[in-house]
Amino acid sequence: MFSLGQLPLKSNLFLSPLAGYTNLPFRLVIREIGGVDLCTTDLVNARSLIEQNPKALKLIETNKQDNPLSVQLFGGVKEEMRDAAVMLVEKGIDSIDVNMGCPVPKVTKTGGGASMMTELPKTQELIRAMTDAVDVPITAKMRLGWDGENLTAPDLARALEDAGVAAIFVHGRTRAQGFDGVVNLEGIRKVVEAVDQIPIIGNGDVTTPQAAKHMIDHTSCHGISAGRGAFYGCGGSRSDSSNREWRRDHTTSR
Repeated sequence: MFSLGQLPLKSNLFLSPLAGYTNLPFRLVIREIGGVDLCTTDLVNARSLIEQNPKALKLIETNKQDNPLSVQLFGGVKEEMRDAAVMLVEKGIDSIDVNMGCPVPKVTKTGGGASMMTELPKTQELIRAMTDAVDVPITAKMRLGWDGENLTAPDLARALEDAGVAAIFVHGRTRAQGFDGVVNLEGIRKVVEAVDQIPIIGNGDVTTPQAAKHMIDHTSCHGISAGRGAFYGCGGSRSDSSNREWRRDHTTSR
C-alpha cells in the first residue's frame, strides 16, 4: 500500500498535470487503461478559482469515477493559495498539488510555477499556510531548479518537508531546459536523498515501462508520474498484458 500522508493509494504510479490535456475525459480514459490511482487536473489559477471563474471551475470538473483526485494550483500569494485549498476541500477534493515547475512566463511572473524555486523562505511560508488550513495531503510538483546554476530542488524539498508536504513530484529538468535535453536522474536522486520521510515521485521522459524502471533503479524514487508519456498508453504502444505485468513487478509500497 502506498500513501500520501493519510491518503491511502492503490498504486505508486501517477498521472501528471498537463496544461490543456488532463481534463475529465482524458483522466477517465487513463483510469480505464489502469495502473494509476491518483490523477491530477490541469493547473488552476488560485485567484480565478476563488473568484469562481467559469474556466477555472471547468478545470476541476469531476465525477464519481474520477477518484481519488488531486487539483494542481498555481499562484504566489499565500492567502489566495490557502483559501483556494479550503474551497477545494469543501468540494471533496482528495489532495492538492502546488505547481512549482511550470516554466511559462505568464505563470512565473505571478510568483507561481518555477519562480517559487528561487525564493525558498517565501515558498515554505506559503506551503505552511496551506498545510495548516486543510487536512488533505498537500504535495508539490517542482523541477530541479531555475537553471543549471541554481539547482535548488534538494534544499527546497527539505524546506517543504518541514512545512508539512505529503510528497514531492520532481521533473528531472530545470526551468531553463523546458522539455529539451535528457532528464537528469542524478538530480532526482539528490532530491530523494535530501528528505527524511516523505516520498519523492520521479517525472520526465517516462514513456515506457522500461523507462520507469530505469528511473526507479537509478534514483531510488518511490513512484513514477507520467505526463506526456501518458499519451503512449492511450495510443496502445504496449499491450494490456505488459501493462499488468509491469505494474505487478514495480508497484511498491511506502
